[in-house]
Amino acid sequence: MRAVIIALLILISSFIAVFSQPAFTEEQIVLGVYLNGTVSVVHYIQVSEDQVFIDVKALTKPLEPVIAAGQSLYDTEVIEVDGTYYIRVYAPDKGILTISYLTKDLVIEEGPSLYKLSFNSTSPVVVVLAEGLVPFKAPKSALLNITDGKYIVSFPQGAYELLYYCIVKPPVFVVKATITDVEYKEQVGSGENVEIKVYVLNSGNGTGTVFVKLFRDNVALGSESVTLEPNESKMILFKVSAPSTLFNVEKLNLRIECGHDSEVDDTRYITINVNPAIGFEMLILIVAVILIATVSALLIIIRKTSRKPSVLSVPLTELDYIIVDMLKKGDYVQSNLVKILRERGVPTSTIYRHLDKLEKYGIIRRDRRDGLVIVSLVQEIEF
Repeated sequence: MRAVIIALLILISSFIAVFSQPAFTEEQIVLGVYLNGTVSVVHYIQVSEDQVFIDVKALTKPLEPVIAAGQSLYDTEVIEVDGTYYIRVYAPDKGILTISYLTKDLVIEEGPSLYKLSFNSTSPVVVVLAEGLVPFKAPKSALLNITDGKYIVSFPQGAYELLYYCIVKPPVFVVKATITDVEYKEQVGSGENVEIKVYVLNSGNGTGTVFVKLFRDNVALGSESVTLEPNESKMILFKVSAPSTLFNVEKLNLRIECGHDSEVDDTRYITINVNPAIGFEMLILIVAVILIATVSALLIIIRKTSRKPSVLSVPLTELDYIIVDMLKKGDYVQSNLVKILRERGVPTSTIYRHLDKLEKYGIIRRDRRDGLVIVSLVQEIEF
């Protein structure tokens, strides 16, 4: 029994020893410092066990994208816990894993061309300065080397600050606005709304704000500003109203200017023909059409009021034809006519409605004689 207990204790101790080992270790972090203060961060991780995911502490807030690569590329997610950022890598394979991202939070400007890199790491860190960046002050524990004209500073784990100078002459950045195209209708109508599309390009090497202005006879019709990166182009839309003209074609002369600050870089002139709303020939045509329409309307009115509607224009139903056919044989007392039709299953209201219609259109006539209503056929119709 004692031997069994000892064996179980050894087995439990083995499991504890196995599962207490970390699933990964961070071997090194490499920081690449660029001239503009951006820093590329690369974590080198040794993954020793298969895991659903691992969480690696970032030096600062990473900029997207965060790339994790080993035997393949892995999905990542940035997680913040109490102001500390972690990079979660899903299903990494065993072996070496690199996690790469950019950040702008590690470098601050201390003075003219003087910058400070600050970081805190639990792993050794290697800092690679871009060409033109020279270390000014580093901790005694840091090791300095020069390779291919670049300074490389190595740090053990811990919190450090590295001051460095930028000795590269900064380039001169300029903004220049250029009109590349103008789209518009060359022919428009009197008073018509006109759209003018101006395509402006920043042909300079710096990012900046450019303006586009539209003039007619030195009167500003519109002005727009837009921020453009080098070689970036955007469309500016202006909407103006064409002048009103009745008989003559007018010219709408416009000037387009673009530039930056208060300097005009480019100018374009365009001319739009404005067609009259009513020309002389069109006026004669309109008057003729109005006269013809007026005469036709009068003739129609006279024609309608001077005669009754033709039987051919009256919509007759089967019941109408039955009533006419009965009256062809002679006059009927209305009550007798209604009685005969009711015996055929026609409702009384329907019979009287059709008698009213036939009398309205002059096909039958109803006369009162000796207290009786006599129905007579006035017009015979063919059917």
